[in-house]
Amino acid sequence: MLLQRDESGELRLVHCYSKKTSETERRYHSSKLELMAIVWALDRMRSWLIGVHVIIITDCQALVYMNSLKSTNSQITRWFDLIQEFDVEVRHRAVTAMSHVDALSRAPTEDSSDTLDDLITERLEVCVAVTEEEYVKGMQYSDPELREIMESLKQATASKITTQNYKLINGLLYRLVQSATGPRKLWMVPKRMRKSLVVKFHDLSGHFAVERTVSRMMERYYFPKIPKKD
Repeated sequence: MLLQRDESGELRLVHCYSKKTSETERRYHSSKLELMAIVWALDRMRSWLIGVHVIIITDCQALVYMNSLKSTNSQITRWFDLIQEFDVEVRHRAVTAMSHVDALSRAPTEDSSDTLDDLITERLEVCVAVTEEEYVKGMQYSDPELREIMESLKQATASKITTQNYKLINGLLYRLVQSATGPRKLWMVPKRMRKSLVVKFHDLSGHFAVERTVSRMMERYYFPKIPKKD
């Protein structure tokens, strides 16, 4: 489960993934199975999570110390190498406090002959929490056009004309716009994020409130070809 905090600090569900394990994987030790789930989820959500601080919540206490673990197993070594590509922090949470994920792990499969133990072990879920800022930062970094602008701002090698309408603050790319109340800084929205953002704000504003949707979006985000809010 991919979660992020909203403006009020509440965790909101962004996306869910699940994986049906193979016969071999079902024989893994519980710690190895949990590690595999983390690696699989990170790789699946790479475009969202690369370049941002990711908090991984797990009920496996051993994985909290995985940065200090050594293994001679080549498969686990490869998994550790992949995890090192991300900025992750692993936190332990008791299984009794993971009921939302636990329920998903017990989701029924098409084969009704599976035993309860099979159903428990054949679906893996990882709970990952990121803030809205971290999510936007990761999406900006994964966008080639925005990444080029960000690198230019960092290196100060681009012409002033190219970068004068942008500002990089704490790794976030802002578009500088003029309004009736003065200059404003708006988050630059990557192409891949635009559709989901429109849907999100449209749902919050009601199905027949197009102007309200645009108005709320323009308070924080910059969309090319959308009228800027004064």
